[in-house]
Amino acid sequence: IHSYFNKNEQNKKKKYKGDNPTHSVSVEVNNERKVYLSEEQCARLFEAMSKYDAVNSEMAKLAVMFATYTGRRRGEIFALTWDTVHQDQGYVVFEKTKNGEDVITPLSPPA
Repeated sequence: IHSYFNKNEQNKKKKYKGDNPTHSVSVEVNNERKVYLSEEQCARLFEAMSKYDAVNSEMAKLAVMFATYTGRRRGEIFALTWDTVHQDQGYVVFEKTKNGEDVITPLSPPA
């Protein structure tokens, strides 16, 4: 609705006269989703990845496994630098995640 009124304000042929009534309305949206793979799904995924044979396939397999064990997004994983990986202490710092915050993620032994 907010977009409609904003577009209407920019449009020279206003269908609605007056200020945008939604300017004072604040709606908080929670886009958080939690999706987990079952043990069976992980096993099938890793089995399929073990059969995957292409250029850089080992790196792809490791990236998929790391994503599975940490639950982080592809872009967050590819943005990692060695100074944010603390293997000896068992955690990784994902900087500037989707919500703009840094996230500390513990590493499980397989990760």
